[in-house]
Amino acid sequence: MTWRFVAAMAVIINFCATLAHIEAAPRTGYILIDANSGKQLAAKSENTAFIPASTMKLVTMLSALDLLGPVHRFETSLSATGDINGAVLEGDLVLQGNGDVELDLNDLMRMGLALRQLGIRQTRGRFLVSDNAFLRVNEINRKQPLDAPYNAGVGPLSLSFGRVTLRSHDNGSLYSNPELIERGPAWRIASDAKRERARAIPVRDVGMHTAHSLRRIAAELGIDLPMPQRDAPRAQMRKIVTIQSKSLVEMIEGMMVYSNNQLAETIGLATANTLKPGSQTLAASAVILWKDLVARLPETDWQGFTITNHSGLDPNARATPAQLAALLDYGLARHQLPYLLPANAWSGSLSRRLVEKGRLQRVWSKTGSIDFAAALAGYLLPETGGLWLFAIISDDPERRSVYDGMPEPSAEIRSESRRWEREIKAQHDVMLRQWIGGVF
Repeated sequence: MTWRFVAAMAVIINFCATLAHIEAAPRTGYILIDANSGKQLAAKSENTAFIPASTMKLVTMLSALDLLGPVHRFETSLSATGDINGAVLEGDLVLQGNGDVELDLNDLMRMGLALRQLGIRQTRGRFLVSDNAFLRVNEINRKQPLDAPYNAGVGPLSLSFGRVTLRSHDNGSLYSNPELIERGPAWRIASDAKRERARAIPVRDVGMHTAHSLRRIAAELGIDLPMPQRDAPRAQMRKIVTIQSKSLVEMIEGMMVYSNNQLAETIGLATANTLKPGSQTLAASAVILWKDLVARLPETDWQGFTITNHSGLDPNARATPAQLAALLDYGLARHQLPYLLPANAWSGSLSRRLVEKGRLQRVWSKTGSIDFAAALAGYLLPETGGLWLFAIISDDPERRSVYDGMPEPSAEIRSESRRWEREIKAQHDVMLRQWIGGVF
């Protein structure tokens, strides 16, 4: 019996004993407002601050649309210094990112083919990574499970949302697609689990991973690039190929429908950087956007509102149902927000909820969930006609405290959290069904 086993059993026993003494029910607050008249139709604890989870992405979304505009695009480029002498680039090759988290292997293949078309087969200089346009972090929130793909690194240069797919050979050894050079905790956890099915794991250094992936594709095309390194080029650059992202509004729709944290953090960082460059933390960057946004909503009481990043992936964030409703009202008037949100029984995080005939696509809402907290903030089409906006938040501070007290969340408490979430979502759906039918 190893000390690791003994320590793990002690954590499990303590967890079970602690949960057994928790008797308080989860907290729930909500607000329902007629969007046309502004009349409040129903409310409970609407001015109490709860853990809002991913509904906090509303701040990121509205700020980005206000400040960057819906047609904004992020650029990723491959540039060179020096001349091409035969098949040799005499200078450096520079891979530069500015915020396209959806950059794909197809884009890297396009870069490799551009080098091939120029006749380049090797470089005498360096292969440089330029990803300092704004803050770069290895994870969004350190309290999340180490193998959670939604907690990958974030930065100006990233590939496929900062995650790879892990698979196993017939002999049980693991490999990733695309190839991942780093070997962090997520790889260890996946190795210990010995799962037969493919699974996603997070990338920590997303910029270097992108560069290594380009180097591998270039090698397959017969182009020998040195190992990538972070540094500034020493001479003037000329662009070889430029990749443009989707439009901002298209990226935001994906962010809201699928609640993608890497999109939220990257878009948020890039947007805040236009107001005040040089943020050193996600929290500082998020506060910049929040202060700018709430200046346009002076009639709302923002007491108790706490923003710690751009995605809501933090149990320390706080918002009231009334504050979320104010954001929804602003988003409706300024950006026609409902069409950018998932619809029940149709898309994204609401595709499997409220699937009964007669209630289809009557809820267009941002969802949010983090361990022992769940929320909905969006719009509702009642059977009587019209458009209502609503926010529902539930959390369980005592159970969340137990979760946060663990050095690493145990399988047992993660299972308990999933059960809790299922029950809370079912309760929220009961409320939505009643509201759709005009029952408050």
